[in-house]
Amino acid sequence: MPRIRVLLLIGLGLVLTFIVVMQIADRPPAPEQQELGPAAAAPLGPEFRIGAARSAIRRQPRLCSTSFSARQFVAQVRAVASLTDPSGQRQVQGLPLFNADQVRLVVDDSTCAAVSRVLGGYIKSGAFPRQHRLPPITLTVVRAGPKYFVRDVRSPGLLNHGESLVMVDTLQPPPKPGYVLPGPCWQWCCAPGRWTLLTPVTLRRDPSLTAPSIGQVSANAAVDADTGIAIVDTVGLVVVRAPVWSEYINDTLPPGDTLLTLHWTKVEDDDVPHYTAWWRGLVRYVDRFWDSARGSRAQVMRAPHWNTWIRMATTNGGTRVRGWAMMTRDIQVGPSCLE
Repeated sequence: MPRIRVLLLIGLGLVLTFIVVMQIADRPPAPEQQELGPAAAAPLGPEFRIGAARSAIRRQPRLCSTSFSARQFVAQVRAVASLTDPSGQRQVQGLPLFNADQVRLVVDDSTCAAVSRVLGGYIKSGAFPRQHRLPPITLTVVRAGPKYFVRDVRSPGLLNHGESLVMVDTLQPPPKPGYVLPGPCWQWCCAPGRWTLLTPVTLRRDPSLTAPSIGQVSANAAVDADTGIAIVDTVGLVVVRAPVWSEYINDTLPPGDTLLTLHWTKVEDDDVPHYTAWWRGLVRYVDRFWDSARGSRAQVMRAPHWNTWIRMATTNGGTRVRGWAMMTRDIQVGPSCLE
């Protein structure tokens, strides 16, 4: 009988030990130390103050590295801001101009996930290390003015190691009607300069048909055009139905991926339009790899529509007038705009 009691006590001790070990193994890891700058996210709201919710958040994999090496990388990017010569030009070619106070370590996992999803082209070009992981992957992401500096957390991370660093354009939210696209070509005239208008136009104070008129430009008048914009009133939509390759994106787009098209142009001797589109937070040129047929790999669901406005100045009755003209297909421009 005493032997049975001893065995029962030993068995109970083993069970309790197993339970304690499992609880320790299931304990969520401590959150990484974060460097929060003035542009950091706002403090967590009341809905995140519950202990269970906080534990659930900590168990999610971190996509933004905030380790000590990440903070070193921030210091390196800030140091780049001072690399200018007396004329104010960047000594390191290819780096954008920015101020040191613009440099921030990104701690928002959704931003880092979006950055990691656009690295496919950089990886294929050899500018970023090849990955054996599927996106999203953990990265060190530093925002500096109009660019994101991106480093693989497994790389040394020094700025003189080109294989470990890329720069990604600032991620932009999906465009909505009223989106302004700078610098589009209008018919043959893509460059600013002296134009000859063969048809009359109305100049407005702002690039809008509801803006007040500030003057008329008569036919055969010479104008000085300096700025062109396209205002997109209908954002196009392309939906990927099956894996499809894009030459300009240099990647295979998976089913369910989408593009928001904004504008298209045709070059001389080429009837195939080339589009400007929003894709995964970047506004970029894309080839037309889609069709309108229902069974195609990528299908256009909605075409974009925009109005092109040119800001121009002319002398009218001895007075210099500058305003915006909406350039429709009916407006003709002389060959002087090519000079």
